[in-house]
Order: sequence, then C-alpha cells, then structure tokens
Amino acid sequence: MYHDIGKMENPIFYIENQTAGINPHDNLSFSDSRPGN
Repeated sequence: MYHDIGKMENPIFYIENQTAGINPHDNLSFSDSRPGN
C-alpha cells in the first residue's frame, strides 16, 4: 500500500516535491494549509 496517498492529489504541497523555493502554503491561511482540510 502506498503510504503517501495524499501526495497523489496535490504533490506540490509536499516539501520534497517543491522546487526553486516556491511553497504554495505561503499563499494560504493556516486553516487552509493544514492536512486533512
């Protein structure tokens, strides 16, 4: 079983998939950025 199933839907939100220092969480509120939202 794939243990990172959530990464399939939004892989860019995970640090290991981010490049060039671009972090989509920087443009979201804390409640929108948290896992399981």
